[in-house]
Amino acid sequence: MQLMEQKMADDLWSSDEVKAATGGLSGGKWQANGVSIDSRTIQKGDLFIAIKGENFDGHKFVKDAIKKGAGGVIVEEGYPIEDQMVVVENTFKALKSLANYRRNQINGKIIGVTGSVGKTSTKEMLGLVLSGQGDVYSTKGNLNNHFGLPLTICQMDKNVDFGVLEMGMNHAGEISLLSKIAKPDVVIITNIEAVHLEFFESVAQIADAKSEIFDGLKDGGTAILNCDNPQFQRVKDNLAQKNAKIITFGADEAADFQLSEYIEKNGVAHIKAFYNGEEFDYELGICGKHQAINSLAVLAAVDAIGADIDKAADDLAGFSTKEGRGKRYNVACSGGSYILIDDCYNASPASVMAALDSLSGAKKDKDIRLIAVLGDMFELGNQAKALHKELVHSLLKNNVDLVFTAGDLMAILYGDLPDKIKGKHAVNSSELTVDLKGFLQDGDVVLVKGSRGMKMENVVNYLLEQEQRKNVV
Repeated sequence: MQLMEQKMADDLWSSDEVKAATGGLSGGKWQANGVSIDSRTIQKGDLFIAIKGENFDGHKFVKDAIKKGAGGVIVEEGYPIEDQMVVVENTFKALKSLANYRRNQINGKIIGVTGSVGKTSTKEMLGLVLSGQGDVYSTKGNLNNHFGLPLTICQMDKNVDFGVLEMGMNHAGEISLLSKIAKPDVVIITNIEAVHLEFFESVAQIADAKSEIFDGLKDGGTAILNCDNPQFQRVKDNLAQKNAKIITFGADEAADFQLSEYIEKNGVAHIKAFYNGEEFDYELGICGKHQAINSLAVLAAVDAIGADIDKAADDLAGFSTKEGRGKRYNVACSGGSYILIDDCYNASPASVMAALDSLSGAKKDKDIRLIAVLGDMFELGNQAKALHKELVHSLLKNNVDLVFTAGDLMAILYGDLPDKIKGKHAVNSSELTVDLKGFLQDGDVVLVKGSRGMKMENVVNYLLEQEQRKNVV
């Protein structure tokens, strides 16, 4: 994907606006063209907010921020004051106050995105297609928590046409706070799955937590929901008290945006879908049926805000993934080359099964070997062992030829595999790399996936560094 330029005004914040938003005190006049809470990445002219957290205190880095050219600084009472500083009682509350102030100035459309899986890809797709129809500002990376979301809104120009905000959570109550700050016109829930079960007793509780995105939805706004998901009715019921329109997407025939055909060819997904009884075709520059379904949510959101849905569908052909999120490489090996799928950014049972479904689509003939390299999935609570064992069914269903695993939990899965598809098990990703390399041959398709803490990128980086890297697929 061609990364869009996030619009940044030369005068994003004035000292008077900061004081008005936070109720703080300041003696000097200044302008800021960005907002930062991290002195390590601050840019010249940024407003630096010295946040205090449980394990850090931004006040220790105020002098560093000023040396790097901070345009203004927000500090708490008791810090030695200079002209470019605004003094507040609590800097975290000041960050939220700034976000509320800016959100109330924005007349453009705001789309909020959450879900157990697929929210980042959906956010990136929206950013791409809307950038062809106006000025867009969207969540950078995964800045989707109680710090990242208000910071994202603070970075928005008041005249932005579209804002795309990702909302994540680990615990109940978190998304409600984010949504009330974002005040979205449209919300998307991509999917509800067994993720973060360390903090929830059931998937139904996760559905309720994701439904908190409705708490800030504007009166008369639109909720875009996945009608294929088992939790669809529960989520729909959670919206019942809101004055909101519902648009559904999925493969189910009842979906408003319905996937009718999905075909992969040369690394591109060819999609047929129905909307309002009419069929339309488009291409998506990333493979995976789950990504095709996410693209329907994107088109539903585009339609809901009154943007050009036909142009958006055409622009989806230009979408591609970033490292760690399903990016594909051709990698040279003895006798030819193999395809490496880098999906190591994170993992949950649902996302692993979706990745395996996508992997199976790469088997164009019987001589191609499908190889899965899997690391432990975290935050699954007391269901962790059972959920790892259940992946055996998905591996067999998708005709995976060889399985390599890393981690204590994946050892349980590995032990249950048929001997003919066992590759090797290792304690961690680093130990797995050398042994894996010796197994790879021309025509293989290799998926690498695991939770963030497993550092499965060690496998990807090793393979790319050891073999001559060819063109990106």
